[in-house]
Amino acid sequence: MPIKNTNKTAALEAMARLLAGTPLRAADSMLVDRNLATESEVSRATLARSAPVMKTWRNLKKQAVESALTTLRLQLADDPKRRLTDADLLREARVDAAALARMAPDLLQAWDDLKRATPGRPPRRNATYDPESAIASLTAKLYALTLAVRQRDQTIADLRSEIRQLKGQ
Repeated sequence: MPIKNTNKTAALEAMARLLAGTPLRAADSMLVDRNLATESEVSRATLARSAPVMKTWRNLKKQAVESALTTLRLQLADDPKRRLTDADLLREARVDAAALARMAPDLLQAWDDLKRATPGRPPRRNATYDPESAIASLTAKLYALTLAVRQRDQTIADLRSEIRQLKGQ
């Protein structure tokens, strides 16, 4: 069942604010349905009736988990002795456990593989420090983080564009 354009616009604006980490009404910037409803001032039932809005919301949460996996992979490369837990992913992606459980199987498999890789990693050997490889590694990490930020910013820009189109109707 479609919802009013004003409600859809409010939901998209709320998504952009939550994704940017700057909520106006929600207590935190967690990407959970309760916060979307609070931030958009649209009831959870109304949001649930709008398939396009909820599809967009699920895609944003999936992107947040993908970005969090990239960030944790980079952190693990810096600290190979670190043990990753589900709490690390939930905190980094800003989603709840229920949303994580509903993620695509390939994302869940990537997360399980990353967690399993943690304890058996060999310690770093700094005896042969190579500045060139350190620079290359840092460059690769910076590039990956820049791509994640660009993807988030592009998603926010797309949401704002859709909001402008809805308001113009």
